Amino acid sequence: MIKRESKPAKKSVRTASKTTAAYWSQKIYLEKKGEWQSANYFARMQARGERRKVRLESTVREEAAREAVALYLGVLANGWPVNDDSKLDLPESSGLPSNPTVEEWITRAKRKASVRSGSVDKYAESLRTIVSEIIGMRRARKKEDRAKIDAVHISELTKEKLQAWLDSRLERARELDMVKAPRAKNTIRALVANSKGLFTQQILDAIGIAEKSLPYIPFHGLKLPSKTQTRYSSRFDAETLLKTAAVELGKDSPDADEETNASRFEQWKILYLALVAGLRYNEIDKLRVQDVSAAAGKVAIRTHETFQPKTTASEGDVLVSASAGKVLTAMLKRTTGPWFIKDGASKQSPKYRAGLYHDALLRWLRNYEERGTNPFADLPKPLHELRKEAGTLVNSKHGLNEAKNFLRHSSIATTAAYYVGSKGNITTGLS
Repeated sequence: MIKRESKPAKKSVRTASKTTAAYWSQKIYLEKKGEWQSANYFARMQARGERRKVRLESTVREEAAREAVALYLGVLANGWPVNDDSKLDLPESSGLPSNPTVEEWITRAKRKASVRSGSVDKYAESLRTIVSEIIGMRRARKKEDRAKIDAVHISELTKEKLQAWLDSRLERARELDMVKAPRAKNTIRALVANSKGLFTQQILDAIGIAEKSLPYIPFHGLKLPSKTQTRYSSRFDAETLLKTAAVELGKDSPDADEETNASRFEQWKILYLALVAGLRYNEIDKLRVQDVSAAAGKVAIRTHETFQPKTTASEGDVLVSASAGKVLTAMLKRTTGPWFIKDGASKQSPKYRAGLYHDALLRWLRNYEERGTNPFADLPKPLHELRKEAGTLVNSKHGLNEAKNFLRHSSIATTAAYYVGSKGNITTGLS
């Protein structure tokens, strides 16, 4: 009797569960903008008898897969969102009302347009600011005030109303002094430019509305003030500021209670990262302990579950000196939890995770005195001045291109125009 060799049993291949990142890493795809792929991923998600396209904020495949898991589990537990600002798209049959409100327009743009959610938020904030002023609400921080703004119909934003708002803003800007007037004009330009971002052809196509269905495409054809160059001019000495902050914020005061000392220490960390590493505040606010490699003298700006860099160029490593690495090491020893800056909610800055310490540091900076003056007292964004000063120091030592790389700008023109001043003693040499 001839014995047949037994064939080895086939190994069963187990399909990864939908509740794992391994499954979603094979089910996410890059979105397309026209003929080009964007940096953002999306997935087709089937849950609760319904299938939708899910836009993911992450630009890294592994992190996007983990984001998809969290969204999928959320849908299983709570169902699909119906009427909020979620990244989960409404079913394709859900259309935009014929006469949409501000809220409906913004929500639809977030769900449908292949534009970074952070950019849409910025556009929406500017639009709401303009609408609030048009309807006579200068500061709308209460929920009921926000509801009034969101209830305004897009069709009410006529060219006449928007031009009247713009002219009124310009009139107020002209009454300011020579330093503040250019800033005010640039603010007006920024508000209009950002708001206009919600009404580009790309947005119109994405949310499924034709130009002819609106009596006027808001912000198109407005007469804007000429752009004013506001090149950075250093107002303070970086080393003096650091030494003062190290004493007043970085060291515990025996006369202060534990809570006050803890708050000052968080402020010290924020100031240090802004001035020494040139980080934007939102990058500091969302910085995790794992992103700070003190021994290597490196701070990593990375996309993660709750943060997306301002641009693709913003993502990367920021190097600091060996001595700065030692300071960061000391900071890490006193830091607990996953965040480099601990949680601190603030009503004044609700969009920031550590807004409490952000607000306290702004007060400290505006009261900071150097050579008999308060260099930050009248500045709208004192923290951003620290980033500009950092760029200026890099530019003076290593040149404009290195300053651009250090600040992680997409364009060297931005670095040159707004972020670097002169630190050198440059003369003609004539006597």
